[in-house]
Amino acid sequence: MSIKNKNLIAGLEALKAKDYEEAIFQLEIVCETELDQTTIEKAQINLVAAYEQNNQIEKALETCQMLTDSKNPIHKKWAKSEMPHLAKVYTAILEARAKASRKTAKQKAIHWLVEFIKRYPQTILYAYQVKSIWQKVQQRWEPIQEFMDRTGEAIVYKLIEWFPKFTQKLKQITQKQK
Repeated sequence: MSIKNKNLIAGLEALKAKDYEEAIFQLEIVCETELDQTTIEKAQINLVAAYEQNNQIEKALETCQMLTDSKNPIHKKWAKSEMPHLAKVYTAILEARAKASRKTAKQKAIHWLVEFIKRYPQTILYAYQVKSIWQKVQQRWEPIQEFMDRTGEAIVYKLIEWFPKFTQKLKQITQKQK
């Protein structure tokens, strides 16, 4: 049986030459204009390969799914055997996309900050003002914190010094009450 459809011939040649975009273009024309079902299905089988090689796995799956309803047992068998392979490739692509889209908490925070600044550019001015205020608060807080640390330490030493005297007084009080 000879192939008479010029677009099918051009599509097959482009597929052999690994020009997948041209192959897809020519083979899609066959599917849209051809009347002979066998010729259409030959174009579809090759379209599946072209779509897969061109990373259009969803289209490859759709086209292959159509071929599973073929009246031609050879085409039907081919499509049913090809579907698990395409599903596996598609699943791997989805997993890779999901993995690539995962971000650490720090990356997410940076992303949201960048998006926020894009949406509200004036916030960068406010951010610098807030940073300046925070630095001033920290500078003023340091002496207070040092004072609190020294005072707290002094109180602890006084309590340690005072505790034996307190326990001794407590013993004296309890002995007098007996």
